[in-house]
Amino acid sequence: MRWPWWIAGVISCALALSPASDALAGNWTTKGGSPQRMSVETDPHGLVELRSYWETQPLGESATQPVVVDGVLYHLAGDYLWVLDLSEVQPPGAEASAVREPVSKLKIPFNRVPDGPFIAPQSSPTYSPETGILYFGTGYGWLWAYHTREGWAQPAELELGCPIIGSPLVIHDRGRDIVVVADRPNFPGEENRPEGRPLCPRAHGKVWVVQGLDQLVGSVHRQVYEAATTKQVEGGFGGFVTPSAVAAPPHGENPSFVIGTDGFEGGRAVRLALDRDNGYRPYLVWTVDGPAGFAGNFTADGTNAYWLDTRGYLWGASLAKGREPEGWSGHSISLPALIGARNAFTNTEPAVEVRQTPDGPKTHLYVTLRNYTDTGAGLRDGPTGSDGAVVALGPGGELKWYRKFGPVDRLGERMASLNTAPLALTSRGALIFGDVNGHIYSYALDTGQPMGGDGRPALIQPEGRAPTDRLFLLKGDEQPNTGPYNFSQVSGVGVDPAFAHGLLLVGVNYTDASGTSGRLVAYRAGEAYDLRWLDEPGPLELEPGKTVALQPRLQLELTARTLAALCPGPLSVEWFLTDENGKLVRFLGTAPLPGDLAPQQPHSVPLTVALTETDPAEGQIVGIIDLPSVYALSAPHTANPKVAAARGLAAALGLAAEKSCAGAVAEVVEREGEPGPEGGLANNVLIVPYRNPQPPDEPERPGEEGGGGKAIIDDPWLAELAVPEVAEAGRPFEVGIYLGYQNNLGQGEIRVPLRLWARPTGGASPPPDVWQMVTIDKVPCCSLKPGTIPGLSVGAWEIIAEIDYPADTRPENNRVIRRVEVLQVKPGESGGAEGGAITD
Repeated sequence: MRWPWWIAGVISCALALSPASDALAGNWTTKGGSPQRMSVETDPHGLVELRSYWETQPLGESATQPVVVDGVLYHLAGDYLWVLDLSEVQPPGAEASAVREPVSKLKIPFNRVPDGPFIAPQSSPTYSPETGILYFGTGYGWLWAYHTREGWAQPAELELGCPIIGSPLVIHDRGRDIVVVADRPNFPGEENRPEGRPLCPRAHGKVWVVQGLDQLVGSVHRQVYEAATTKQVEGGFGGFVTPSAVAAPPHGENPSFVIGTDGFEGGRAVRLALDRDNGYRPYLVWTVDGPAGFAGNFTADGTNAYWLDTRGYLWGASLAKGREPEGWSGHSISLPALIGARNAFTNTEPAVEVRQTPDGPKTHLYVTLRNYTDTGAGLRDGPTGSDGAVVALGPGGELKWYRKFGPVDRLGERMASLNTAPLALTSRGALIFGDVNGHIYSYALDTGQPMGGDGRPALIQPEGRAPTDRLFLLKGDEQPNTGPYNFSQVSGVGVDPAFAHGLLLVGVNYTDASGTSGRLVAYRAGEAYDLRWLDEPGPLELEPGKTVALQPRLQLELTARTLAALCPGPLSVEWFLTDENGKLVRFLGTAPLPGDLAPQQPHSVPLTVALTETDPAEGQIVGIIDLPSVYALSAPHTANPKVAAARGLAAALGLAAEKSCAGAVAEVVEREGEPGPEGGLANNVLIVPYRNPQPPDEPERPGEEGGGGKAIIDDPWLAELAVPEVAEAGRPFEVGIYLGYQNNLGQGEIRVPLRLWARPTGGASPPPDVWQMVTIDKVPCCSLKPGTIPGLSVGAWEIIAEIDYPADTRPENNRVIRRVEVLQVKPGESGGAEGGAITD
């Protein structure tokens, strides 16, 4: 069906533009930024300014992500599609214009049912670079095409007017756009919310393949993948379709994609291919089934697709065959179990970071859980549910870290529920996400603190020197919006963060005296640079009274400006002498860097050093480029040993966490080719070991024979025990046991007895025969062993994990005790005996 009044006439002087590339630098062309929907920004940039660079006028409610194409921003909010030419913005204001019908000049109310109510948009637009057309769905079941170059718009009406909430997938084949969208039926109770919404039966929910919207003249052709709403039928859906599809490799000669269902019999992920010889009719390639609905969008790393179910389980399958990802024990990972929670709920999607390593590309995944509960109670109470959590996983699905939000993160009585997908800013080593209360958070992609993570100082006041890790989007008279029904995506920060043209783009939905609305806000990122050492001198032999000279070179990179133009404040290299463990012994001096230091010009930093009688016989000469900035920009619990050494020296000197340059210009935290994490900061740190070839006589050290050698290190340890703060009486709950191992014996792992048990806080003896043998790998941080504590009775309990290794060189770190409050949530339940089970 066509809607003649809204169809724009062809502009008489339409430009004949050549097709653009699929992913121009700085563009953000669909939900998640790219066809893989990875939600990652890899270009280097500085810190993000805390003060808004510009913000739009009130635009209306929205749960869609904006797109940016060639410096022009497009955003669905309120009734309209808004357009903003970034080159014409005059901060702090930004006046967006609604798309108008070219002949009548009237605004086109895309998000209003014809002759009916407004339905808040949830379908983020997708841009086709080959045709210049923007595609998006509506809450009343129409797929729209807007030609960004010629100015016309036209719709394709789908069958029943069921909502389209996913972002379209555009496949350009044989010179034409093939658009894939899915609609869904109503959730129970929302049939008339808002009033006048079409009734969509629960048996509905289809995947649509639409052709012809890229040409104003001609017909629109629709193909549909229609299957029984049950998983009992091969190829059936088992529920309604909500997520955005992600592209997969061709199936033979046919384009293909992966999409999923949020359903009544659990979720089903399907790979469909489009038969090019049969009008692009969709057919089934493979399926992956789960017990809960798949409500978030699908993402991919080029090899696997990733998605989440409503229980907070992370799912993965190879794009080609649907098999579990390499290193995973199955298709799914229980994120609630990893963080010591009973249950979780989410409807977001992972951010996908692919790191290049000497062993090939490795995928890291970052997930926001909208809600979690440690007891099973209160998960979805109220309009936004319980507090949320964020979880980071490394290659093979190994847990890197997590952070459970709680009372300190709430806004008054409002829980800290997380309702945006995360955004990874890799050069800053930062993960950005928002909550229902109007907060934006920044966390480190990597940390040495797996339980709790690290706030990443990636945000700064424009004239400030002390970076921070969060900002608040609401103004003084505003309250966060909660939307028309519980768990609405227009709650608080309802627009998933995006990054384009050096701007962090976030949206907030709010209420004030005038009613409900929303706006889009841009925060400007500063310029990035990298000061790094070019040389790494070998070990030195130093003796008291004998001077040795060093002349290592450094270089300024990733910029076209001189050092003084980047940072008017003086920068320098600080030199230190430390013991072999990095503990400060004495300060060796400062070497100021010249302000006219140009990029790509090696600069020597000379140092002469001689031992004193009181210096250790073995130690290190440490040179740090711009130590204040390394300290201010790094994660408090960094997992990089060089950065950790720099932070230790800064702390010993009593430095404030303030960088040398004011404002958003900053060193990169991560840089491709530099070993991470925090490789862009680690290359500021030069460590040169030294030894005195004729040391004074020293007493023999433990573990040595004859003296003079290094002490043996053979140390398995308990790094942490993750338990819920509160548990329900009589109900088992899961815990996470984090084990580490370090040695200088050349061993890659160790097997030791491990015991997990519980006792009342008043004390009790451990149960007999609960030791189990476990393997601990020698890894940078920890090996995770999930465990289960059987149901306990009401009261305060201590959960104890301990290892038994008589040859341990540090036995004091072999035990961890954590406290849990056990409550009577349901009458009549009682607890069991103390004791635990390791579910390795």
